Amino acid sequence: MTDIKLNNSTLATASGSTVTIDSGVKFPAGHVIKTITNETATEYTCNNATDWFELTDLRLYITPTILNSKLLIALNGVAKMGVTSGNMRLDAKITIGGSDIQLFYGIIFLNTNAIDDEAGWVHINKFYQHGQTSSFGQLQIDFHIKKGSNIGPYSDTAFNWNGAGTNYASSYVMEIAP
Repeated sequence: MTDIKLNNSTLATASGSTVTIDSGVKFPAGHVIKTITNETATEYTCNNATDWFELTDLRLYITPTILNSKLLIALNGVAKMGVTSGNMRLDAKITIGGSDIQLFYGIIFLNTNAIDDEAGWVHINKFYQHGQTSSFGQLQIDFHIKKGSNIGPYSDTAFNWNGAGTNYASSYVMEIAP
């Protein structure tokens, strides 16, 4: 085992072909510590304004490594809605460990009095302070969608809509140094 030191403080330890940065090393503020990504071609349809529908293939797991770091959580994909009359709205939310951390109302919203279909690229994100101070545990991050309530009758509601060919939705989380 070989240590890399500066002024008698260990910066990193080498064991075989693995080099591990010491936990006492302070990264510059805003430095990305790690990134976890996920991608799917799965289309999720949701025609319920009451229950949240989980985007299971986009679930992420991360174990923070630095005290007071923040997580940048993001979801990207094509959302599509159709309506026969009135308004249309698609809502989304992010949960960690089953608890809501952010609700996004009206990621697609349109007021129309005609038959209409709308599709577009959606990007939602949230900075989250994980609050773990020691014995860092794994966090499960999930994304959910549902139709907006009090909205006109729908013909179709989908996230990662594949009506015009295969689309790929992605999710990611970055741990960012404080």
